[in-house]
Amino acid sequence: MNAVVSHTRKFSIGAINATYEVYVKPLVDECLKDNSITSIKVMLGHSLDLIQQLQDNMLDMVFSAVPLKRVGYACDVYDVDRVALVCAKGKNEYPSGITKAQLSKLPYLMCDLTLSEAGVFIRSLFPKNHVFRLDVDNTSKLFPYLENGLGYSFLPYKLVKDKIEDGALEEVALKDFTAPKVTTYLIYRQSYDVKRFLENKFDMITEE
Repeated sequence: MNAVVSHTRKFSIGAINATYEVYVKPLVDECLKDNSITSIKVMLGHSLDLIQQLQDNMLDMVFSAVPLKRVGYACDVYDVDRVALVCAKGKNEYPSGITKAQLSKLPYLMCDLTLSEAGVFIRSLFPKNHVFRLDVDNTSKLFPYLENGLGYSFLPYKLVKDKIEDGALEEVALKDFTAPKVTTYLIYRQSYDVKRFLENKFDMITEE
């Protein structure tokens, strides 16, 4: 009963795995810091599943890789990032850059970007029905395999930026092609005051 009374600000957020660490976790951390009245529920999953939960009133907002165009809902571009081809530090076999033809022969570790333009592009680099060395639907699960030198993968740059700077991963330059951008959309009901969460506008409670 005390918990119900004290949490006067409640938020339910849906996010795909690739956006959680970069965009959602910093917002959640800021909202919970020095704040005893906020309760946050985070659901991680695929864009289409999360959008359906939003429409079923199970979520307040969704960070998605695909947009929603439907009356009654707002769909804002939250951020645009590039994708980077990365591998373990010191395991880059193409230090001067890789061509599109060479890339199709890599031991490639596939992650779930398939519903985005970037995902379609990455699949197009390989033959039809290509069997990847690893195919996983959670980007964060690729890191141990990449860091152990077991392959290469395209990932959102902001997701791997710290690991590149720390020396765990390195980026492979692209020679005769460029990769598309990755867009993150913030989707919510038009009647929902999303700024209250994004701008951390909360009434603070001081402990007696």
